[in-house]
Amino acid sequence: MELKISLGYEQVLEMVKQLPANQLVRLIQDSKKILEKEKKVPQTSFQDFLLSAPTMSDEQHDAFLENRKNFEFLKELKV
Repeated sequence: MELKISLGYEQVLEMVKQLPANQLVRLIQDSKKILEKEKKVPQTSFQDFLLSAPTMSDEQHDAFLENRKNFEFLKELKV
């Protein structure tokens, strides 16, 4: 038998406030375990794709910054 109840955050919070101290401590511990599990979610293929993308070398980054500075200068001249 399964029972599903739709409760809002405020309703859940009010029920939690009514728990005795020992059950509240247990709830906190269980919540921390759930959060730790959520942090360990494996990377998706999209994340792998992003992490494997090429990166700029220092020289390329310096050239990019110089070009950006030059474009900003050109924009100021046209105003």
